[in-house]
Amino acid sequence: MRATSYTLFVQAEKPNSLRFYVRTWQPPEAAANSIRAAIANIDTKLVMSNLGTMAEDIDDDLLTERTVALLAMTFGILATILAGIGLYGILAYSTAQRTREIGIRMALGAQRGTVVGLIVREVLLLAGGAIAATIPLAILGSRLVRSQLFGVSIADPAVYGAAILVICLVAALAGFIPARRAASVNPVEALRAE
Repeated sequence: MRATSYTLFVQAEKPNSLRFYVRTWQPPEAAANSIRAAIANIDTKLVMSNLGTMAEDIDDDLLTERTVALLAMTFGILATILAGIGLYGILAYSTAQRTREIGIRMALGAQRGTVVGLIVREVLLLAGGAIAATIPLAILGSRLVRSQLFGVSIADPAVYGAAILVICLVAALAGFIPARRAASVNPVEALRAE
């Protein structure tokens, strides 16, 4: 926000322009024509420029904040995608290392659902750890930027619920392919692999 001081026009060092705010019940286009006509009736030499609405002024003032919010959202989405790719890599590697174990389990009669459950359990443990670490950090971080949060509570349950849902969704998507691959292991080939 710019610093603003309201003074009399005649007290200004170099008076060259005035800014008026007009409240009207008319639509902006109709009000603009009425204002132009009223100023022309007062003095035809007066030049009127930059006629706009209060909504446009507010949008101009909030442009920086909206740009920062858009950038933060973009970087958050990129971070989520990178975290999902990293989680997928960890789970794929872990599942590949356990091929023999999974083959033995399936040879002893384990169902595909049980094998998928093993991988899903790993995903849920990783997601639970992420949630347990990030929620307290998010609450602490929101306290630090409290002055920037307009109309949002520090501990907004809808926001935290959405964040937990996104973490669980990313974890489930990252674990889907390794879980499916683990469930399709042929026990005979898994035992011959090593």
